[in-house]
Amino acid sequence: MTSQPPPISVVMPVYNGAQYMGQCIGSLLGQSFPDFELIIVNDASTDDTVKVVESFSDPRIRLVHNERNLKISATINHGLELARGKYIALANHDDIFHQNRLEKEYAFLERNPGLSGVGSWYKEIDAAGNFLRLVKTPSEPEAIAIRTIIENSMANSSVMLSAGVFRKIGAYDPEILSGLEDWDLYSRMIIAGLKIYNMKVPLMVYRNYPESYSRSTGLARREKEQNELTWRNLKGMAGLEFTLEQTALLVNARYHPNMLTAETLAEALEISEVFIKRLESMASAPVKRKELKRTETFLSLHLASAAMTHGRREVARKLLARMIKKGEKPVGALGRLVATCLGEKVYRMLRH
Repeated sequence: MTSQPPPISVVMPVYNGAQYMGQCIGSLLGQSFPDFELIIVNDASTDDTVKVVESFSDPRIRLVHNERNLKISATINHGLELARGKYIALANHDDIFHQNRLEKEYAFLERNPGLSGVGSWYKEIDAAGNFLRLVKTPSEPEAIAIRTIIENSMANSSVMLSAGVFRKIGAYDPEILSGLEDWDLYSRMIIAGLKIYNMKVPLMVYRNYPESYSRSTGLARREKEQNELTWRNLKGMAGLEFTLEQTALLVNARYHPNMLTAETLAEALEISEVFIKRLESMASAPVKRKELKRTETFLSLHLASAAMTHGRREVARKLLARMIKKGEKPVGALGRLVATCLGEKVYRMLRH
């Protein structure tokens, strides 16, 4: 390792990643931008992770170890403490990177000093490497800010951040253990006034499988942290003073309509209306209105699904009518409602 700091530090946390990380490391070492350090932090793995890393004889690799298993946030923070680069590129051990990822992101940030970070669209594959879908995350900072209020809008393993970000807002929160640590980080960036952009090209391949590092905690823990982060974001980004209980109803309306009871459905409708109206007051540019329509469509579909479950067909009809008024085709709106209802039945079966 040279004494001159490299422009980029790639930080990779890993726990029992032997199965996939060889392909990940290979995709990084083959980058068209070669001037970087790769800091791999082994979170007390019990498989052949260390052997896989040591099979690569590249001086850019720096393997360090946690003495005990600290989970993902603290493990990333360990890597951040050692990073020397002007920019920090994040990398999950089971993902794969386009050979121009670092080059494109570095050049983009150099050309846009007003931005604190950049990510990209991404392709999603299953455990066997089969293509699942192309995910187009919002690109403009304003659209990212709107979506980030209630959900993550950045693929963490595609993101490159200025090292100054962590000096301004702090590192990852080690208390978050449900895979939402990246959403928390980007939320804090936006609340602090920092801007992020997503490049309109897939520079990363995300491997979606049940045993991934980010899925190592239970559903109850994830729901609790999701509600708490949403509550903070509603206040910090949208100025909405909801209670934690009201926030949970909004989250359920967006993600878990099967958890809305006949008694809480009416309140969830009211809270969703307040949320949408606040977004409307924040949305002026076309890119913002697109995000607004997306959020409103999901809420309408899920609330209509819950209304159907509890026999409130008149409520479901009104929600579908609103979707059609906003530009949805009648057949498409009805088809999406049917698909949502079926999806909720499957979710309930899996949950119980």
